Amino acid sequence: MLAQAGWLLGIGVALGLGVGRAIVVYLERVGIPGLDAAAAFSVGGFSIGAGVTGRFEPGQLTFATGTVLVAGMLAALIPAWRAWRLEPVEALRHR
Repeated sequence: MLAQAGWLLGIGVALGLGVGRAIVVYLERVGIPGLDAAAAFSVGGFSIGAGVTGRFEPGQLTFATGTVLVAGMLAALIPAWRAWRLEPVEALRHR
């Protein structure tokens, strides 16, 4: 059960990284038009300017990948633990 979760997590992370990277590349090149320069403002270090652009940082990639993998494996532990505790005959009876 944990191996299956690992495979599914790996595939999900790979697909998510691919799609996320494609979106970031698009935002780096094109951006999303937003407010005009006169309406730009800044609040608490967060600024809204002429539009939204993307930026790729390897540290964020590592953090997101690690978080997803750890959370997914922890979530897979509960059903794996329950399955491990069942007798095979009882598991087949409830199928």
